[in-house]
Amino acid sequence: MTDTQAAGDVPGLSGTELEAALTAAKAEGERAALARINGVIRTAGIKGDAARTAAAIDLLARAPAMSGADVADWIVRCIPATPTADAVPDYVVRRASMHVVARSHPVASTTDSDDRPATNEPRDGNAGDVPPPSR
Repeated sequence: MTDTQAAGDVPGLSGTELEAALTAAKAEGERAALARINGVIRTAGIKGDAARTAAAIDLLARAPAMSGADVADWIVRCIPATPTADAVPDYVVRRASMHVVARSHPVASTTDSDDRPATNEPRDGNAGDVPPPSR
C-alpha cells in the first residue's frame, strides 16, 4: 500500500484497522531508528567524544542501510579521537602551571613609593630641567 491509496482500497481491513496498523508500524520504526542511534552513540570510543558523535549521527542519517554496528566500527577506525585530560596526563599540570605563570606577573602600581599618584614627571616637579632635544 502507498501513502496515496485510500483506506478502503486494502482488502480485509477496515479503515480503523488500517489506521491502527499504520500507527503501530510507525511507532515500531521510530523505536528501531532510536535504538540504532543510541546503540552507535553509546559505543565505547564514540560516547563522550563530540567529534565522533557528530560524525556518527551524520553517517547514520546519510547511510540508512548501514547497520549501527558497521557505523560504530567505521567511526572508531576512521575518525581520530579527541584528546581528553585523562588521555594526556600532563595536560592538567601544564594548564595549572600556565595559570600560575599568568598570575605571577607583577601588576603596574598606581602610586609611587611615597604614595603620590604615579607620573612620568621627575620627582622634584621640575620638568623644565631637561633641555629639549637638539636638531
